[in-house]
Amino acid sequence: MTAGVVVDAPLLLTPVEAAEALQLEVSELQTMRATGAGPDYYDVGRGLIRYVRSSVLAHRNVQSS
Repeated sequence: MTAGVVVDAPLLLTPVEAAEALQLEVSELQTMRATGAGPDYYDVGRGLIRYVRSSVLAHRNVQSS
């Protein structure tokens, strides 16, 4: 098992959860969304953004290599 990965974690993460996983500020994720960069996300309505956990983890692995 990889350290820091929670097996029972939800499939979609809030911007705060995604930012913590990537060690970024939420504002940096907002900038990445606006420019089309960063992990995959869904706008689930009323401005609620949710990030795809597998995409966040993949993005984190790319950042660390």
